[in-house]
Amino acid sequence: MASMAAAAGQQTFVKRLDTSSVMGMKGAVLVKNGSPTTCELALVSNKLAFVAANCLDYQPNSNILDTSSTYQVVVSDGGTGNVGTFKVASTQAHPKYNPGTFANNVAIMRFDGGDDVQWKNYIAANPSDWKNEFYVQRT
Repeated sequence: MASMAAAAGQQTFVKRLDTSSVMGMKGAVLVKNGSPTTCELALVSNKLAFVAANCLDYQPNSNILDTSSTYQVVVSDGGTGNVGTFKVASTQAHPKYNPGTFANNVAIMRFDGGDDVQWKNYIAANPSDWKNEFYVQRT
């Protein structure tokens, strides 16, 4: 296998995740007004998720959420099947979200993922391992 060397000033990233642990993680996609979107959600638990704020609908010329839009969360169980589709009960975009610059591009969605099976995804479980922080913008 060829070695990938970093050019001057670039960093080399090493994947340290054991693929067996990925199968237990859950993922989700946002459904808006009955249609699937390309917006993924960072699931925290069976009741809470983060989503990019620019995936949501807003009132014209404002950053106030359009309450006529409906949202659902479709949760997948790490390649083993569909956990379910859940209605979003509430959505809150970051109060300082700026749709022009994408600053503070995050929102919280609360949904009812059921009480019969409770679960949590651990996001950034080892912050002490972080050497740098990176910021991503959906395009």
